[in-house]
Amino acid sequence: MDFNLTKLLAAVNSKFSHPKSGAVEFNLTEDNMILAYMGNVAYFFDYKKLQEVLDINVFDEYRKEETQSLINELLSKHIINQLRAASGRKIYPEIKTHPSDLNTHD
Repeated sequence: MDFNLTKLLAAVNSKFSHPKSGAVEFNLTEDNMILAYMGNVAYFFDYKKLQEVLDINVFDEYRKEETQSLINELLSKHIINQLRAASGRKIYPEIKTHPSDLNTHD
């Protein structure tokens, strides 16, 4: 599956209510990982990780209608959960994470 990182980044930032735009930013690393960062907190992922997140969060609505906006909604919640992992809780507890991820508070 193809992912539009620009739209995914917009979906992530739309989850924040404060007026600062660009609360989260993406960068591409030398080893082709995507770095999502918010202040001093970072989460590294790649396209394979995004696909894994989609695979383990298979809701009926995603099976019926795999639209980009639904996919971005799910993935943006995953990224925010990972960036907030240091606090020890998920902002979006309904989103499952892979055991290899930093945030293992399922």
